[in-house]
Amino acid sequence: MHRTKLLYSTRTLPIRYMPVLKCGSTRVLNLMYLLDNGHRHPDPNNIHSTQHSLAMASDFDLLHTDIADEQHAFVVMRDPTRRFLSLYFDKIVGGGGGGFIRLLKLLERRPDFDFNADTIAGHFKNCIVLADVLERALNDREYLPLNGHWAMQTLRLGAIKDCKLKVLLLESMDEQMSVLLGDIVPGIAMKLVNLGARNRSPKPIEPQELMLPALIERIGEIYARDQMYYDRGVAGWAQVDMVSAKTTDVPRLT
Repeated sequence: MHRTKLLYSTRTLPIRYMPVLKCGSTRVLNLMYLLDNGHRHPDPNNIHSTQHSLAMASDFDLLHTDIADEQHAFVVMRDPTRRFLSLYFDKIVGGGGGGFIRLLKLLERRPDFDFNADTIAGHFKNCIVLADVLERALNDREYLPLNGHWAMQTLRLGAIKDCKLKVLLLESMDEQMSVLLGDIVPGIAMKLVNLGARNRSPKPIEPQELMLPALIERIGEIYARDQMYYDRGVAGWAQVDMVSAKTTDVPRLT
């Protein structure tokens, strides 16, 4: 039963979702709220703070073996370097790091980290420092307690595999979500449009400008397992003909 405590569920439809922070979880939870209630959440950007309004798969006495046979149970993965950059811009230099005091203090002690960086080179240097700090944090919980924003996307890989979850990719999530839910949610594409654009904070430079080979390689080393499973998801979706795709075509994360 404990596996299903990790998955959100709609009350009205057999949709199960395992959230991973910095992988579109705010948008997915808002969609699930909309499907259950018929209207948008009153405070969509803070839906994580009102999770009592959402059901869990365990509320319906489902076992992981039940979910493994379902067609609408899924997880969303994201390119590991893009996820890292989202953390950097949103929580480190973007003013949204109120809950990251210990991490920020560690960075403040680093003379090679510049909170006032204003060039691509300066932000790149900061990212390498942050990557070093997170690499140690992932291997030493006393140095820095684990936080879902930088934890492995595959932290719950055992549950993902036990439940045979399907995988969506954040970079194409709305289009792929329409394939996944199209058979049970009429007008799913328009419902996604009505949710509005994904929540994006202002950034001093475009994250794409930091998608440099050296950083991609470094994040690939630290998050090697995430990269491997993300690449499997990419390969799985490459086999899907989006013109005629059906729910049963959505790849599972194996």
